[in-house]
Amino acid sequence: MGLLSLDPSQATCIDSSKGRPETPPADLPGRPWTSHQRKEQPVELNDVKWNEQAREKILLDADRALQEAVREASSSLADADKDEVYKFLFEQLKDQFVDFQPGPDLTRYAEAVANGDFGSNGSTGTES
Repeated sequence: MGLLSLDPSQATCIDSSKGRPETPPADLPGRPWTSHQRKEQPVELNDVKWNEQAREKILLDADRALQEAVREASSSLADADKDEVYKFLFEQLKDQFVDFQPGPDLTRYAEAVANGDFGSNGSTGTES
């Protein structure tokens, strides 16, 4: 444990473990300075993750974006073929996500829109 010098103009701290004065880092103004060192394990990059609440919100937002794109496609591309609908969905979604990589879901919904499986309001009639 360090002892604060009585002369505030010197702003030094005596580290009792080293027995010599130390000056607080100048680049940390207004921050309390302590002389003890932490012995913590480094954080592994694999441990840096969104918490469960954030993950859930991210997925809900992504689902809503997909639903809105499918709703818009079903109302504006009623007579389009699967490839046109797929292209429309891709264009609607690609800029909303980092590194967007469409999978089989996009094909499935493009086929459903092209087959007229959605009503005029985008509903399949199976929602609760």
